[in-house]
Amino acid sequence: MRKPEEMAWYSVEGDDGFPRVMHCVKDKQPAKAKEISQAEAAQISKDVRAREPKPAMAHHTAASAPAPDLTPIRNQLEAHSKMLVEQAHTLDAHETKINATQASVSAYLIGVKSGGTA
Repeated sequence: MRKPEEMAWYSVEGDDGFPRVMHCVKDKQPAKAKEISQAEAAQISKDVRAREPKPAMAHHTAASAPAPDLTPIRNQLEAHSKMLVEQAHTLDAHETKINATQASVSAYLIGVKSGGTA
């Protein structure tokens, strides 16, 4: 089994002249890298993030932003609602026919069992 390599934190100069942090194998650190503590590495990383430009936030208020047109969506919802109501009425009609057929079959079977109808 391979022996784990010893790692360390290093400070290197970035393209902007400010230090950057690296975590790498002790025997393979880049040229001109200076070994630093983990606390120093954390501070350098914090400083780098503080220098990064912040993205511009778009501040929209209810008054400045136009309200989206929801008419097409409302129309679709209304059409679907009407379709569902129609399908429910169709299912009710089928259920009524099924119940009538079941009642008729039951009456017929009762009559056959009692010997009244053949």
